[in-house]
Amino acid sequence: MKIIIFNDRPDYVGGTMYYARLSAILGMQNISIETITATRITSTIAKLDMLLLKYFQISPLSYIRLLMIKKRCADVVFGSNIFLPFKVRKFFNIKVIAWFPDFQMHDLPEMFTDKQLARRTLFEKRLIFFSDKIVVQNDADLKRMLAKVPGKDVQVLKFFHPKSLKKSNQDITTNQNDYILVAAQGWRHKRIDQVIKCYEASLKKYDLVLIGSTDDPRDKKYSEELNRLIESSSATYLGFVDEQKKERLFSNCRAVLNFSLYEGWNSSIEEAISYAKPTILSDIPVHREQVPEATFVSNNKTLRDVFSGIVKIKDLQNTDEIIQRRADTVDNFVRELCKKR
Repeated sequence: MKIIIFNDRPDYVGGTMYYARLSAILGMQNISIETITATRITSTIAKLDMLLLKYFQISPLSYIRLLMIKKRCADVVFGSNIFLPFKVRKFFNIKVIAWFPDFQMHDLPEMFTDKQLARRTLFEKRLIFFSDKIVVQNDADLKRMLAKVPGKDVQVLKFFHPKSLKKSNQDITTNQNDYILVAAQGWRHKRIDQVIKCYEASLKKYDLVLIGSTDDPRDKKYSEELNRLIESSSATYLGFVDEQKKERLFSNCRAVLNFSLYEGWNSSIEEAISYAKPTILSDIPVHREQVPEATFVSNNKTLRDVFSGIVKIKDLQNTDEIIQRRADTVDNFVRELCKKR
């Protein structure tokens, strides 16, 4: 069996990291894996493809991608933008597994414009209709998807960091263990602006180090405001860093912080777990599922108290057990995948 992972939005950091981790994890299961990163297409071509799909149930881009997949002798494709009718999938012996990131548009519609909501609603319907299997990232989303599409093949797959990385004692921009690390793209729901404001209002027992893009593709105005806030703050912003520097940042930090309002399954948390690093997390259900042993912060005051050292950061316990729970979902996924259609 060979799986093609099709990454159609390489500009979305979270999704790209998810696909990269998935590729590494499935590769450890002795499954042949190849990742195809889509080239950027013009908005005119994309809109035309969506119109043809909407009115005639035909997606020319999906057929082009089908040729790319069959050329690589694959029989499974994992992605979110392959819209092929069942008869076509059956004829070409292709199984399409659709990755469903989260229910964010249902739970936080205020984060989207009416146009964005309409587009995402249509996309979600297509994703469900044109797939053989749907993969979600957490147990709550599994229950919701099963209720939404009874009878559909739905499975949870909780990715984890596949590497056991060695800790480094090399110095970075701050001294070892005196900083809290935030590794995230600048989506508005990540609330990085609130993190910075809480840090500035605290006693600053710990420094704050930020890595990643500040871009929110859905809200350019927020991105501009966030950049101005970072520039005027005393936090250390490093932007994108290479893998070696990222390893040092994770291995030397006191804890990893994610104050997000919403998550599907956060990649920076899994990175922290791979270093057995404590996590400071917003008190949302998926974080409770991802790291039950985290230091949870439910409001800005508590987060300020964490930065001030008033709230003690809990050390991470039972790292091996946490990773094993993730690995069990991967094993189940592979077993189901190997079954005949």
